Amino acid sequence: MKVQVYNISETYIGVKIISSDSSENIINTDEEVLIKNEKDNKIGKLAIPGLEVGDILDYYIRVNKRLR
Repeated sequence: MKVQVYNISETYIGVKIISSDSSENIINTDEEVLIKNEKDNKIGKLAIPGLEVGDILDYYIRVNKRLR
């Protein structure tokens, strides 16, 4: 028996800070704070320590959806 899974969505976030002295700091996104945690809907915030004026925030958001 083959089981089909539908309507699944996975979101991946990556964050990196590039300082003015060209050093790079990768932020651990597992330290996200959920402000809304429901079964089908989650909203979170991510604190970025050490962010200063002149730094570059390099990030990506990837969403994988399997609808059908």
